[in-house]
Amino acid sequence: VTSWVGIARLFAVVLSCIAFSLVASTGDFGGPYGTWCMFTWCFCFAVTLLVLVLELLELYPKLPLSWDDFTSAFSMLAAVMIFTTSRAKPGDISSFLSTVPGLLKVFEAYVACLIFSLLDNYTLKAGLQWCVAVYSICFIITLLIIIFTIGRCLSYIPCPLEKMLVAYNAL
Repeated sequence: VTSWVGIARLFAVVLSCIAFSLVASTGDFGGPYGTWCMFTWCFCFAVTLLVLVLELLELYPKLPLSWDDFTSAFSMLAAVMIFTTSRAKPGDISSFLSTVPGLLKVFEAYVACLIFSLLDNYTLKAGLQWCVAVYSICFIITLLIIIFTIGRCLSYIPCPLEKMLVAYNAL
């Protein structure tokens, strides 16, 4: 608990407990979205508490798994799950970016930025140049979708977003 990771995990346990306790006390989490939110908060609380206890008791080296891989994978899963519970309130009209496909579009743009930042000396290889060109076109379209959604400009697109996304994903 004295390390930064331990302190972060302790805060994660406390904050996730507060999140699901507050919502559970109101009883206002009905419907599929509310059920998903409650499951996510309880699941993240339980697994984070398990991780914290296993680390405090120093039992994790005895487990037949890669502890670093497990905690990293769970952290990424929890981040995505919590993110999907935090974009809209029940009853609100949510936009595309608050849905799982929308979150994947944002993640796609992030990964593209990461890939572009790690490219080194791609001018010497023709195959890599073509890959970068194709990926750049996909990145630009994804970025436009995100910008149009955030700017509430989807009505300016000549066809519905759903049909455009189906065609875009088929490419």
